[in-house]
Amino acid sequence: MTIDAPPPTVADVAYAADSPSQRLDLWLPDAPTGPAPVVVFVHGGGWYYGSREMVAPKVAALLAAGFAVASIDYRMSGEAPFPAAVDDTRAAVGHLRRHAAEARIDPDRIVLWGESAGANIACVVGALSGRLAPWDDPAAPDAPGPTAPIAAVVDWFGPTDFLAMDDHAAQIGCAPSSHSADDSPESRYVGSPVRTAPDLAALAGPLPHLAADGVGDGDGGAGGDDGAPPLPAVAIAHGTADCTVAPGQSHLLVDALRARGVEPWVTWLEGAEHSDPRFDAELLAPTIDWLAEVLPR
Repeated sequence: MTIDAPPPTVADVAYAADSPSQRLDLWLPDAPTGPAPVVVFVHGGGWYYGSREMVAPKVAALLAAGFAVASIDYRMSGEAPFPAAVDDTRAAVGHLRRHAAEARIDPDRIVLWGESAGANIACVVGALSGRLAPWDDPAAPDAPGPTAPIAAVVDWFGPTDFLAMDDHAAQIGCAPSSHSADDSPESRYVGSPVRTAPDLAALAGPLPHLAADGVGDGDGGAGGDDGAPPLPAVAIAHGTADCTVAPGQSHLLVDALRARGVEPWVTWLEGAEHSDPRFDAELLAPTIDWLAEVLPR
């Protein structure tokens, strides 16, 4: 069944000027009591296809719960490889923060919600919350500045470590996969075969960014004693029968977050496959409830 979203409050907004792909749609809740928290949806599609319209099944429920929704397009791997999609997502969040007052959204309650490849992007941006990326050049004339603070990240079945994906799929009995092949979506996204560019492939996942200095305080939301920026609160959901992005990918992320002192809210959806309709059917409402609990008020 196809679920249509209501028309956006503001459509086809350019959040940057590098590419026609850098557009977002924004929905605002009816009769908000104050600046609304905003969910920024980052669509999946292997980093080479997909569109911001993929948010449709979630919009009505989020609006009813008082959330604004921004769904973004970003540069696909065929247009520009990593870190373009990450930088585009950072730019979209920065645009929303700059226009928060006129859009009636709360810049301190920005959520990234991604699925599959979009969850990978969301987790990298969340791990960079409040910090420069390793590839940023602060001396450049157009330097973007630190990543805007992210309050929470929702990661549904996202890749974490490209070079471990084939092994993780084999561990749950999936047919042999080729995530490490020279022409895999992961290699096209990185811009080089992941096997011959392991350091770059690692940077395209959240793990090295989570290993940076600074420790959260359990559920996200507080920095370490050294003044490091806080990590967001994180929700992770993964199907146990996912042979596209095997659940071992999320196990890696859970372990890395716990090592940083962040206890994610984790749901293993028994028997669910990749992009399974059960995620929206069974987890959309609980995830919205979780966001309402963890976001600052």
